[in-house]
Amino acid sequence: MKDFIKHYLLWAAACIGAILISSCDKVSEMQPTVDLENGLVYYFPFSGNSIDQVSMISYDTHGGEFETDRFNAPKSALCMKEDYMDLNAGFGEDDVGTLSFWINLRDVNSFHPLFLKDYKSFVPGEYSFTISANGLSAQCSKKWETTESGEAVFVPATIQANEWYHVLLRWSDEDGKMEIFLNNNKLISYNYVKGIYESLSTEYITMGLYYQDPGSHQDPIPIYFRGKMDEIRRYD
Repeated sequence: MKDFIKHYLLWAAACIGAILISSCDKVSEMQPTVDLENGLVYYFPFSGNSIDQVSMISYDTHGGEFETDRFNAPKSALCMKEDYMDLNAGFGEDDVGTLSFWINLRDVNSFHPLFLKDYKSFVPGEYSFTISANGLSAQCSKKWETTESGEAVFVPATIQANEWYHVLLRWSDEDGKMEIFLNNNKLISYNYVKGIYESLSTEYITMGLYYQDPGSHQDPIPIYFRGKMDEIRRYD
């Protein structure tokens, strides 16, 4: 009788263990894994430097400093006040791609230039991506402009100062679709037709700087991104 009870308890324990293992397998199957390396074109973690972890090229931040990131880790995010990087975001030339990054604005009193490829301050550039307290604005002269004059696609959103936000922009000429996400929420899915566009002799390509034309033959006024940027990833 004792042997029977012993064998029964062992059998019951084995069954319970199998059920638990099977449950764990099902839970793990439900949790998708994301390969952050697949298709990566460039990646800036800003861990005390501005080195692209794909090409290992160091980009000039023109005076930008490194401060705490969203986890309060020291020197782990790029802080810009009147600084910028010469970074080509790629959504003007490339037919498909994804741009992912984190931002923290110091103030929301004006719009902040994120990524631009411009010709002159008074001529529509090839592309631009900006953010303000009212929302995000994306423009690409040969893709997703809303009018023939190249007006940008604007999507409203409430942006607070001194808070971290994750922004994701993705596009595909084949699908004719551009999408903008904020904190994993899709703000817009915009259909477009790739237009015929002759590339201009671009004057500057920047991250965090735009020149506003005041008119009346005055010198252009520099407008800077003021805040922190982190974890910039560009995918093909």
